Amino acid sequence: LFAGEPNAKRYRIGLDEMAGWPKKFAKEMKQNPNFVQPAQPPLSELIMDIATTHLSEEALYRSPKESFDKLLWDEEQAERKRSVIDTVVFSSGTKGVSNENVNKSLVQEWQTSRKEDELNEREESK
Repeated sequence: LFAGEPNAKRYRIGLDEMAGWPKKFAKEMKQNPNFVQPAQPPLSELIMDIATTHLSEEALYRSPKESFDKLLWDEEQAERKRSVIDTVVFSSGTKGVSNENVNKSLVQEWQTSRKEDELNEREESK
């Protein structure tokens, strides 16, 4: 669920806690016969509360395809960044290579890829 989402683990933990509530209430009933189970909203509302608490709105509104595409794009960008860092580390003694040039290059690559993605999305929606 929600691959690549930073708080996906917290979301799954929240779901696991919610799944344990019936056992918890049963245990309370055994220990205290006068225990009254509190009224709860429907299961769907509980799940949505946990999701909105732990996951970003962006992740909730993305389709599975968009999530997968974002995950691939993030991996691609991380790989590019690693290759640029390796290039800078191995060629740090070379004239003409500076952090400023590398940063500009990364920004230009990102802008180009975003423009290509937007064009592809527009073509797909037509």
